[in-house]
Amino acid sequence: MTLFIGFITVMVIGFFAHSVDLESEDYYQREIGYESEIVSMNNANKLVDKPSIQVSASHLVVQLNNDLPYADVHLWLKRPDDSQADQHFDIRDTRTFTVSTHDLRKGKYDLELSYSVDGKSYLQKQSIIVP
Repeated sequence: MTLFIGFITVMVIGFFAHSVDLESEDYYQREIGYESEIVSMNNANKLVDKPSIQVSASHLVVQLNNDLPYADVHLWLKRPDDSQADQHFDIRDTRTFTVSTHDLRKGKYDLELSYSVDGKSYLQKQSIIVP
């Protein structure tokens, strides 16, 4: 009986010691705008020449197509296990945007690239691994 009580006590302490971060602080506000996010993702999936995203050992490179008039380009790197490591970049006046992977923690990031072309919104999402 003592072992069982000890086991339950250790489990309860373990559960309370584990921190759980929300995906985003404004979760409910984002849920309201989820339909527009789906439309933006569908728009990006239909593009023939999407911006390319490449990860190497030293850099993360976002290459925008030269033929399209991009506006409001934003890059988010979200760390699923630690929101303190999240990064946000506004991309302006360049077609090639580079982030040094040495400035990022190693591991998985959820990448979101949002932009608009001729007033139409686009959103690309993918998971990347920083080596």
